[in-house]
Amino acid sequence: MRYSTVPYYAVIFPSKKSDNLSGYEEINKVIYDEAEKIEGYLGFECGTLENGEGIHISYWKTMEAIHEWKNNKLHQFAKQQGMKKWYNAYNIKICKVEYENEFIS
Repeated sequence: MRYSTVPYYAVIFPSKKSDNLSGYEEINKVIYDEAEKIEGYLGFECGTLENGEGIHISYWKTMEAIHEWKNNKLHQFAKQQGMKKWYNAYNIKICKVEYENEFIS
């Protein structure tokens, strides 16, 4: 999926979800809507396995946009809720995308 001309940034968020996902889907929708308001947000991809392991990758034009997202009050609230009840573990990585190749059949 082409998000922008290179370079751009990917925030990679692999996680292990807990059994308590009460409110998770609702905040996820609000969070995606909030991220779209930030200039430099390019999009996301995500998926979850049956065992609760998942990955979320968001794409950003600049590191400044990522920092704005990190400091967003709604995002900070969702992160706190995630640590309290939705995730058993997660990890965050930020990578610079310098090359992209796409095949579509």
